[in-house]
Amino acid sequence: MTNEIMTDAVQLAKHYFDLSNKGKLTEIKELFTSSSTYSSANMDVYLGADQIMDMQTKFFADFEKMGWHVNGVKEVKPGIVLFDFTFTGKTLDGEIVQRSGREYVVIHNGKIQHIEVRNKN
Repeated sequence: MTNEIMTDAVQLAKHYFDLSNKGKLTEIKELFTSSSTYSSANMDVYLGADQIMDMQTKFFADFEKMGWHVNGVKEVKPGIVLFDFTFTGKTLDGEIVQRSGREYVVIHNGKIQHIEVRNKN
């Protein structure tokens, strides 16, 4: 998976990953709206910036350090950006967590409309 063209959707989706790697939750919240949705195989389903950020705040608080390495990114359809990623984190208990997945980031009107995280099989 390669990024052939850097569209606005790809730029915004990559910015989201960047902010996540820096732990900038306040700035991440600005990328969502009250109708944005988030669905993850490892978490649950969330509606709106407030629910999404409550989940992300709790998730970030469980880790001493964490990061997402983007292995590939591609706009698979207009406004739908697919990331192939590897997450690595160290929990507060010292446990190392590593998992790979695919994350769809749907961009609409300059905001994140939906995120769907799937585990890699």
